[in-house]
Amino acid sequence: MAPIEGLRLVDGDRVEISNLHRQMLHEVEDIGRPKATVAGEKLARLGSFPVEVRNEHLTAENAADLLDGMDVAIDATDDVATKFLLNDACVAAGIPLVHAGVIGFGGQLLAIVPGKGPCLRCLFPDSPAEGETATCRDAGILGPVAGFIGTLQARTALELLGGHGEARFLQFDARSMLLRATHPRRSPDCPVCAASSMVRGRSHEYGHRPQVP
Repeated sequence: MAPIEGLRLVDGDRVEISNLHRQMLHEVEDIGRPKATVAGEKLARLGSFPVEVRNEHLTAENAADLLDGMDVAIDATDDVATKFLLNDACVAAGIPLVHAGVIGFGGQLLAIVPGKGPCLRCLFPDSPAEGETATCRDAGILGPVAGFIGTLQARTALELLGGHGEARFLQFDARSMLLRATHPRRSPDCPVCAASSMVRGRSHEYGHRPQVP
């Protein structure tokens, strides 16, 4: 397994009381502080690698700079538009991305390997309009589901760092305790990654809406 040489945390939000049941690095005394700063301080005490903190939101203007020098990106965002933006930026930069989302009792994960497997827009070509999908504020999140999906993200990121990861789509239902894995193919009509000659066509797995943590 490849060693981790550094971690860059990007978040423009501040800790809220509603975060505490599923974001384990934050505590009551951290409420009101920048999330990235809080997480950076605690991870720096736990790890043996440098942690860089960027207290800002991902935008089309800063995406390339925030991804510069990174080998893998992990999507822990709670906004659908940001998820698509991160997907597009990672595909453009050729950086593997571990997308995930959690809502209610369910979660999903997509390992995106540019040039080798489908990206987020292969499965969901158009970003949903505001209000079209449920959010954590509306539907809530079962804290342990977020922890479980986050653990799968970390495992997948380590696989990708070691050059052993593969493109796969995982769906988890906490009610039935079922974890389903599929290997969707890339879309020849994808607006982001269809330029590659490795495109093979759609699979029957398309049609689910992306979830947000």
